Amino acid sequence: SICRAHEYQCQSNNQCIPRSYQCDMERDCLDGSDEIGCSPVYIIKPPPPMVQLMPGETMVLTCTAIGVPTPEINWRLNWGHVPAKCTSTSVNGTGTLTCPDISIQDQGAYSCEGINVGGFVFAVPDAILIVKKDQDVCPRGTFNSEAQRPEDCISCFCFGVTDECRSANLFSYQIPPPFDRHRALNLDISGQSGPRLAGELTSFDAEIRPQGRDGVEIVVPRSESVPAVLKSGFEVPYFALPEAYHGSRLLSYGGYLRYTVRYSGDGRNNSAPSVVLMGNGRTLIHRGRYIPPDVETEESVRFFYGDWYKVEYGREIPATREDIMMTLAHVENILI
Repeated sequence: SICRAHEYQCQSNNQCIPRSYQCDMERDCLDGSDEIGCSPVYIIKPPPPMVQLMPGETMVLTCTAIGVPTPEINWRLNWGHVPAKCTSTSVNGTGTLTCPDISIQDQGAYSCEGINVGGFVFAVPDAILIVKKDQDVCPRGTFNSEAQRPEDCISCFCFGVTDECRSANLFSYQIPPPFDRHRALNLDISGQSGPRLAGELTSFDAEIRPQGRDGVEIVVPRSESVPAVLKSGFEVPYFALPEAYHGSRLLSYGGYLRYTVRYSGDGRNNSAPSVVLMGNGRTLIHRGRYIPPDVETEESVRFFYGDWYKVEYGREIPATREDIMMTLAHVENILI
């Protein structure tokens, strides 16, 4: 190349310009080639979501980004500077952070930032460094890698296989709604043991209209043709999430179900729960807040102890962590 390492070579005219001029939204090459093919930064390989080390060990994190021009990789710790003992390199879009002699003070969230003249982006999630203590705080049968005292430990629940467990090196991500089929089910809420399925709504009962890629509208007509069970209030229509949400969803424990709801019309309120979770022969319910009519309301339900109830002999009692995990182990229906 006729250009030096810190220069960009234009496609014609044997012209060199400073590399920082490439993709700066100004035409610097005579042929304009410095503004062709530009793209923003994309992180294609984030660092691991969690790193656990013993004191004195060395931490090595890598992160890769693409873009035109090639991004540089920077690192931050808790939105500040990384420890002075750490060294970093950035070569062809791949950044490596090396921190020797790790100590408790080095714990925190390490952020990978990809940047070029077009902008910057942070990798998701951050890499969380946890430095283990010489002695585990949690006794056998409990776990919590962040516990400071035994009261912070959580009881193991491994379906009776073992009583030894540890915190998982996992992170949350959003499952996009692949709505290839829109289903609405009737639930009978009059039973003493909780809601039970009462069949699928047909086109005679209600009109089901897709709303974009990830929404649905259920319209119950105002006429004498409405089924008597719907009029009674004992059977309530619910939207059923697609089968992509069924099966083993144990990793969703601690995560959230988020949705937006809007309704119009009048009539008396019913006592139906907001969300119903079915699986492994269990039925759990969540009762949300009051939702006013004719307003889009964002709802958030966590798959966690305290957000779910089970019905026994007509009484609602809090679902235990074991109840929720057993239901998530084989989800058969999520109804909103």
